[in-house]
Parts: sequence; C-alpha cells; structure tokens
Amino acid sequence: MNVLLKCVANKLIELTRILDVNHIKPISQINDLKNDKTWKYAITLEFDNNQPYKKRKGKYETLIFVNCYARNITNPDMAVLAFVNEVIGLLDEADFSNEDIKIYAVKYRACYPQPEKNSLLDAWQSFAAFLVRWTMK
Repeated sequence: MNVLLKCVANKLIELTRILDVNHIKPISQINDLKNDKTWKYAITLEFDNNQPYKKRKGKYETLIFVNCYARNITNPDMAVLAFVNEVIGLLDEADFSNEDIKIYAVKYRACYPQPEKNSLLDAWQSFAAFLVRWTMK
C-alpha cells in the first residue's frame, strides 16, 4: 500500500504548479496539518482495502479518497470546491505508473458536492474518490 500512496502523492505534486499546495500526506498524519498554521491548501489520502481484481493473480483494485482542505484564503469554502475539481482533472484516467507499480485504470467515482467546515484543522474540506486498478511490477 505504501507504494501506491507514494505513486498517488507524486502525481498530486503537479498541483503545486497551479495552487499553493503545501502538504500531501496520508490521513494518519493529519495532526501535522493541525500544528502547521501557515498552509493554504492541503491533501490527505485515505485508502480502502485492496481487493483482488476479478480474481486475477497480482492485480488489485483500491478505492482512494483524496481529502482536500483550504484555509487562510478568501472564500475558502468555494476555493476548496475549485481545488477538488483540479484534483479530479489531474487524477481521472491518469497513468501515474512508476518503476514499482503499474496503474491499469483510474476512474473518478464521487465527490462531496458541499464543502464542510473541519473544526480540527480550522479549514474547509471536500473530497473526491477514485477507483485505482494496479499491480506490482
């Protein structure tokens, strides 16, 4: 799973060219975001269990939740929706294979249409879900 996390995070780094994305972290490190008061945009990644894909040996299907956060900017509730749309545009049907992992398909599944206030981070958040089919090389 760590390899898939790195693969997705490396692809999301492309967002730094468009937006001031300061953090891309696994959800388990959300407290790092809480302690840093300077960021404007951040992402945490959550993974559902790897499921074998159609009983094919070594091929998996994983549901990925990309949680997007915005704060310290004008209209952060609207900004987070634009941010989620950038994430969807970047990841939907993308191939971000590397030397360790082969990505066969990335399909956008859903997003939460209304941003929510995250009191832990004092930020607005929304998410997008993607289904990723992959195998180790």
